[in-house]
Amino acid sequence: MSVPPLHARPLQPLRVPRGAVARVLTALALLTIVSGVMQLFDPARALAPLGADPATVGPAGLFHFGAIGALLVVFGGLLLHAVLSPTPYAPVFLWVGAEKLVYATMAAMGVSNGLYARPALLVTALDVVAATLCLLQWRATRAQA
Repeated sequence: MSVPPLHARPLQPLRVPRGAVARVLTALALLTIVSGVMQLFDPARALAPLGADPATVGPAGLFHFGAIGALLVVFGGLLLHAVLSPTPYAPVFLWVGAEKLVYATMAAMGVSNGLYARPALLVTALDVVAATLCLLQWRATRAQA
C-alpha cells in the first residue's frame, strides 16, 4: 500500500472508535499519556507504586525515568491518533505494540532483578494486554488495506 505524503492528504475529522478493541485501545492510549506526563514531571512519585526507592535511584535514574515518561506521552499520543483516525495506518499499531512489549519485558526484568516490587507486574500485565490488542488491530487494519 502506498501512503501519500502528509502534505498531499486533506485533513479529516477524527472519528469515534468503533468496536471493543478500538475503545479499549483509546482508553489505554489515554492512560499511557496521563501516566507518561506524571512520570515526566514527577518521576519520584511515579516510581513509588512500583516499589522503587527514589533515594536509591538517584538523580540520573530519576532523569532517565522521566525521559521514558516523555516517550510514553509520544507513543500514547501516536496510538490515540491512530485509533481516532478515519484512515488508520497499520504500522502505527505494529510499532506501538512492539513498544508495549519492550516496556513489559523491561518492567518484568526490573522485578526479577529486585529493582521493582511485585506490584510492578500489574504494569507489565497491562502492557502485555495493550501490546496484544495493538497487534490484533495491526493485523485487522492490514487486512482491510
